[in-house]
Amino acid sequence: MLNNIVHTHVHTDASLLDGLSKVKDLVAKAKSLNMKAVAITDHGSLGNTLSFWSECNKQGIKPLLGNELYYTHDTNILSLPLKERDEIAIKKAEEDGIEIPKKAKKKDIAELLEPYSYDTKGYHILFIAQNQTGWVNLMKLSGEASDKCTYNGRPHCDMDMIRKYSEGLICTTACLGSYLDQCIANNKMNEAHDYLVELKDIFGDRLFLEVQPFNEEEQLRVNMELIKMARQYDIKLITGTDSHYINKEDHYIHDILLCIGTGAKLSDEVRFRF
Repeated sequence: MLNNIVHTHVHTDASLLDGLSKVKDLVAKAKSLNMKAVAITDHGSLGNTLSFWSECNKQGIKPLLGNELYYTHDTNILSLPLKERDEIAIKKAEEDGIEIPKKAKKKDIAELLEPYSYDTKGYHILFIAQNQTGWVNLMKLSGEASDKCTYNGRPHCDMDMIRKYSEGLICTTACLGSYLDQCIANNKMNEAHDYLVELKDIFGDRLFLEVQPFNEEEQLRVNMELIKMARQYDIKLITGTDSHYINKEDHYIHDILLCIGTGAKLSDEVRFRF
């Protein structure tokens, strides 16, 4: 009986080339396991929300409406053209006394500017609507992130945007792809603590540190640090499995989906089965 478990980090096929689960099948699976509720938290998309809401109501499951967006430090910078971002990096380098040779190769210039270049990596952050106000703010946050700062096809938000639409939202720190987890994994603990303190200031007791039950060295090390931080800052922990498909045997098809999206090659095991 799994009636006390609620999955709060779940991707459907609206997470393009990443999620495999069909809404109807997902809700039916939750129902078959006697779960009281289940969430939808697609990557930068609310596209399946209406069908998910309707199917949950039909099958007597409480729908948790969420979204997994991409965090960036400053949407004003990330939304600039590449040339303008490079100009900012050059200015910072010159202020540090770094000379940029005019006739140098692009590769050499890129290496010189790397410490000063904007971090364009999008970090995962997850939101779930707590009430109607939260749902409205989730739509506004997702919409503004998409309109202002879609980068590499993904909607990005920064702290100012998150703070602007935080009312009624629950926030979890998401998976290893989150900024907090990556700071921990790369031993940037000052940055990790600063980020967490700011999130707590915004969300208070609506912030959760997400640990995930994967038996991998990096995940286990990050989990242990998250547990310490939860105690230090009096923040509750939440366990997420980051579900992308419904049944165990679906992982073969999911591998194929990921290969289409990333250009990676199928494993020998998958090739053998297909």
